Amino acid sequence: MSYRKEGDLLKLRLHEVFLSADDKVLKSVADFVNNKRDAIKTLRAFVRVHRDTGYPSKRKVPLRSPQGKVYNLQDIFNELNRRYFHSRLKSEVIWGNTYKKGRVMKRILGSYHRQSDIIVINPILDSKRVPLYYLAFVVYHEMLHADIGVVDFGGRRIVHSRKFRARERAFHDYQRAIKWERENL
Repeated sequence: MSYRKEGDLLKLRLHEVFLSADDKVLKSVADFVNNKRDAIKTLRAFVRVHRDTGYPSKRKVPLRSPQGKVYNLQDIFNELNRRYFHSRLKSEVIWGNTYKKGRVMKRILGSYHRQSDIIVINPILDSKRVPLYYLAFVVYHEMLHADIGVVDFGGRRIVHSRKFRARERAFHDYQRAIKWERENL
């Protein structure tokens, strides 16, 4: 769920899981948007019950492939899968989409989509100026999401748990990747 104001209009985006929401949940959405933060309890309870209902991804076939202009994500994935995951991950890995006039979203470097088991990497990283070790780190980070999943801690969803962070630091070029990210992104 996300929302933003544009002048006098409020634009609200909801996940398709909210199609099955009853009036109480929809009222909680409205309350949340109106800064009534006690509505979050109802929304969290609804999402907790419905998040694993298996809503199919609208996109059955990826729009992009793992082969970029500079890097092949499948090669990177296969090496990391062998080295860190005993080749047990079966996720698909693809480059994300570019946007109008060749622009790409810069804020999110990678994402993992559990329902479709797809790792999507931002095409801004498909560049000769991006070192292979950094791209591999981003792919590894998303592979950890595929492997570990989300931890439920007292009703809160934790995507970067202590276990996740510890395994992330086990990446062979972790320090160098973090340093490159700080200096270049």
